Amino acid sequence: MDISEYLELIKTLVRVGAVSSEIAKVNRSQEIMHDFLAAHGVKHLAFEEFPDGRKVLFAANRPGKVQQVILNAHLDVVPPVLENQFEPYEKDGWLIGRGTGDDIANAVICAATLIRMLDSNRSVGVIFTADEEIGGFTTAGMAERGYRATELAVIMDGSPYVIDICEKGILVLEVKATGKACHAAYPWTGENAADKLVDGYVKLCNFLNKKQLATMNDQWRETCQLCQMKGSDAENLVPGEASFVLNIRFPDPARRNAIIEEVREATGCEVIVQRECPPVYSDENSPVLQKMLRTLQECFPEKQVAFHKMNGATDARHIVGWNVPIAISGADHRDIHGAGDAVRIDSIVPYINWLVESLRI
Repeated sequence: MDISEYLELIKTLVRVGAVSSEIAKVNRSQEIMHDFLAAHGVKHLAFEEFPDGRKVLFAANRPGKVQQVILNAHLDVVPPVLENQFEPYEKDGWLIGRGTGDDIANAVICAATLIRMLDSNRSVGVIFTADEEIGGFTTAGMAERGYRATELAVIMDGSPYVIDICEKGILVLEVKATGKACHAAYPWTGENAADKLVDGYVKLCNFLNKKQLATMNDQWRETCQLCQMKGSDAENLVPGEASFVLNIRFPDPARRNAIIEEVREATGCEVIVQRECPPVYSDENSPVLQKMLRTLQECFPEKQVAFHKMNGATDARHIVGWNVPIAISGADHRDIHGAGDAVRIDSIVPYINWLVESLRI
């Protein structure tokens, strides 16, 4: 299989610089993908436009929003950390440039798979989403507009040589304490909300230490991390309000309400849910997932492939309502979001082959 045109497409998309916040550039990437697929015989192409002006491309080998299989990959990228990161280059078997590993190469793999499945008996669609790096709301929006799979969903935005079938849920909680603001020189005239907040956090930590939280060797457990704090706007103002934000990852969907209540009771503070998404679960005994695992091993015989569980989150969280098995994987990559953002070139064709062979009836 000649990979040259796919490498050129990846490079072209990298050069666009489709940072999630730059909607015109994200849309340009969508248009480039549309034109590439149209030139390769894909006839069922449609754009969905969202209120903020983002375009999302849907491409399929059959008409209609409902397909047996839907692939998903995103065309938006995170901002660069180097001036020249939007100029891709090849070195030592890697294609290096912002977004190559997350998620442009995987989007091109989805496009190549669709082209090879044009004459397949199985209907296949691809959603090229536009904002995964800032929440994936366009994937949620596509599901709300009726796009769905009836047999299988594949999220090409995961780790190489494994198939992720589970993701932890997310709770982002703001914990807020209230007191009375005053000048720092006269603290007895007020009530320091930050003191309450600190006391609450100490109590929360004591509570969490009584539980067995995740470690490197035992990751599939709840985790709770303080990620943001806010007090007063001046260095001499005792805050009347103070807050911190917790990022909680949890594998058990039944724990959602209990977690919120535990944080409230431990801190004694107001707890506000800022953002959340449910855990993702697929049954590894599903015949279609078992076939995907066998095929992955055949495509990468030198690797030890396996089913896996993710601590992070992908756009899979937005399509759990489809009630189909969800597989998450992706081409070999390194240093995603970093200065050395890259995809391993010789993993691209085997991943195309993996999808094609897995999806054949």
